[in-house]
Amino acid sequence: MNNRTIEFLVGCFVLIGLLAVLYLAIQVGSARFFGGDSYELQARFTSVTGVNPGSRVEIAGVPVGSVKDISLNDDYHAIVTLELPNNIRLDDDTLASVKTSGLIGDRFIELSPGSSGEKLPGGGTITSTETAFSIENALARFGAGAARSVGGESYDLKARFSSINGIQPGSSVQIGGVQVGSVTDVTLSDNFYAIVTLELPKSLELYDDAIASVKTAGLIGGRFIELSPGGSGLPLEAGDMIVDTESALDIEDLISKFALGGMDREEK
Repeated sequence: MNNRTIEFLVGCFVLIGLLAVLYLAIQVGSARFFGGDSYELQARFTSVTGVNPGSRVEIAGVPVGSVKDISLNDDYHAIVTLELPNNIRLDDDTLASVKTSGLIGDRFIELSPGSSGEKLPGGGTITSTETAFSIENALARFGAGAARSVGGESYDLKARFSSINGIQPGSSVQIGGVQVGSVTDVTLSDNFYAIVTLELPKSLELYDDAIASVKTAGLIGGRFIELSPGGSGLPLEAGDMIVDTESALDIEDLISKFALGGMDREEK
């Protein structure tokens, strides 16, 4: 085999490799090279934890677009901007759901087209939505029944927890799955409570009945602080303390209690 033949074969392998990388970029990253043939829709969610700009949008398991932007509106709903091809027009009763690839895969938006006959115009909003299933919330209900610094001007609030396992400086602070701030400090009070300092933008107003909860991104993801803003009408001032909090669900503790409970019943 002469040198030209070897060079030709190597060139073919390189070309095939580049084509494979290009295909994966399009399929996994929802990459688009023809941006002019698309339009935007918005979807309003109570929570979009795990969804980010660039996340894919699917219909019947087929990638059809991507998430362009995520923002928080005045009612603390997550507004997700979807970029879709012009040849896909959806009715105004379309359902948008946050889904997960497999058990611990990436999250994406799945669209279930409606049948009302009234098409959503470009820039229209999908109001029928479903948030992702939270294993942590489900386990918490079962147990009860049986980073980024803030840009621009900011202020600090504190939150008092009985346990913050996994929370540390730099952990994100979210509302409705949208990051709004970060944890800047974690200390222990004299009566052994964990005091977490939250850095938030001044434009974000919370009330004295706000709730701060320790949550987990997905099944084995990092932990973050989720805020429920409250509605008492009495705003929290810089340096104030959020006292209505929910600590992280301790699965080991839950299993231990269940096991010990089973042992007690056996002994009796």
